[in-house]
Amino acid sequence: MIKHHTQYTATNCSEQTAVYKYSLHVALANSWNNTWPYIRRTIEEKLQKEAQHKYKTIATKLDKLTLTQTKTPKEIHTFHPRVINNTNITFNNNETNLLQKGLKYNTHAKQKNWLQNLALEAETAITQLPTTERDAYRKLVAKRIETLQRENKTNPENRHTHPEAKIIKSIQTKLRDNNAVITRADKGNSIVILPKTIPIQNTRLPTR
Repeated sequence: MIKHHTQYTATNCSEQTAVYKYSLHVALANSWNNTWPYIRRTIEEKLQKEAQHKYKTIATKLDKLTLTQTKTPKEIHTFHPRVINNTNITFNNNETNLLQKGLKYNTHAKQKNWLQNLALEAETAITQLPTTERDAYRKLVAKRIETLQRENKTNPENRHTHPEAKIIKSIQTKLRDNNAVITRADKGNSIVILPKTIPIQNTRLPTR
C-alpha cells in the first residue's frame, strides 16, 4: 500500500513539474515576444566571443611550443665515427660499410655446420606434425639434404658465395698483411683498427 502510494506521489509530482515548466515556457514566450530575437543574438555573440578567446589562447600556446621545438639548440652534439682507423690500411666503400655495421652484426654468409643445423631444425618441425605424416616428410627432408650435401661437395666455395663473405675475407687479409686488429672503442659503439703492437682487448670481426 505504501509502495503504491509512493509511486503515485512521484508520478503526480513529475506531472506537476512538467506542467509547471510548460506554463513557464509559454509565459516567457508571451512576455518576451518581440524581444526574443535580440536575446538570442546577445547569447550567440557572447558565446562567439568566448570561443574566440579560447581559440586565441590555444593558438598562442601552440605558437610557443612550435617556437621552442624549432629553436636551434645552443649546443651541437657531435657523434663518434663508427669506424676509427688508426693504421695506414685503406678500406674500400664495401669494406667500410660492413665495418660500420659493428662487431655484433651477423653476416649473411652460411656457417660451416649450416647443413647440420638445417637438419635439426627440420626434425624439430616434423615432430610437431601428426604421427602418420612424419615419415613422409622425413624422407623428403633427407632427400633434399642429400642434394645440398652433393652440391656443397661439388662446389666447396658455395657457402662463401655471399658478397659479405668475400668482403670479410678481404678485410682479414688486409689486417693480417699489415699486422693489425679490430677492437671495440672504450666509449660509444665505435670500432677501432689498431696495429698489434698496441695492447688491446676484445678483438673480432663480425660473426659469420
